[in-house]
Amino acid sequence: KAKAKPDDMKEGLPLIVFFHYGGFVLGTHKDPLANVMADDVGALVASVGYRLAPEHKFPAGVDDCWEALVWLSDPNNARTIGADPKRIAVAGASAGGNLAAVMGL
Repeated sequence: KAKAKPDDMKEGLPLIVFFHYGGFVLGTHKDPLANVMADDVGALVASVGYRLAPEHKFPAGVDDCWEALVWLSDPNNARTIGADPKRIAVAGASAGGNLAAVMGL
């Protein structure tokens, strides 16, 4: 298992911005996979909650994810939560994987 080392703390830990599963209609930011990643990878994990269909029309969920990624990527905000703004990854499960791919575009 990769674990954070004291040297990692100088610049902050890597950050994984995680988007949950649920077919865009179910799910919550309280996804247990986010906890597993945090424990196993030695990174901070920000699990993003986003607006779900059908109550919220496209692209509401995408917009929420983008706003979260932009906020977390800001160097001041990243450092505030103990993250290194130069080491940010996106990840997701199922529909969240789709959202993670969209964030990379």
